[in-house]
Amino acid sequence: MRKRRRSIYPRPKIGLQFVAHLPAMIRVLRELGLTARRILDCLELEHCRHGGRENGKLICTYDDFERAGIQRSCIREGLDELVAAGLIKIVRPGRRAYADLRVPSMYRLTYLTTFQDSKWVEATHDWKTKYQAGIHHWYQAGIHHSGG
Repeated sequence: MRKRRRSIYPRPKIGLQFVAHLPAMIRVLRELGLTARRILDCLELEHCRHGGRENGKLICTYDDFERAGIQRSCIREGLDELVAAGLIKIVRPGRRAYADLRVPSMYRLTYLTTFQDSKWVEATHDWKTKYQAGIHHWYQAGIHHSGG
């Protein structure tokens, strides 16, 4: 039996949480406006904070998005752009907070796996079908807003 030869180059090890993007997804990410991209970054960071097991239960409030440098008046447009692109799904829409009645929105990143009922559920990749069906349609329809 031959011994396996060790490489002279050490293998890189990633010791922290990360979110990988497929090469085909980069075109979709390029078309996003700055606000939508910042919102997506916030949701990915929230996903990493939960160890990658809370996709579908990601909670980010408007205050969280504001702390990330997004103007409050632009948040809705950025969320609409991400939903139209198929990158996120709003699992539970939130409501305005009144006293003790607080219901924040819950989000799911469609390109990442989800952990439900002690099982891993594959990603739906909604962005692929929307991109192939003509992502430029929502881009040209005025939903795309850069800035934020």
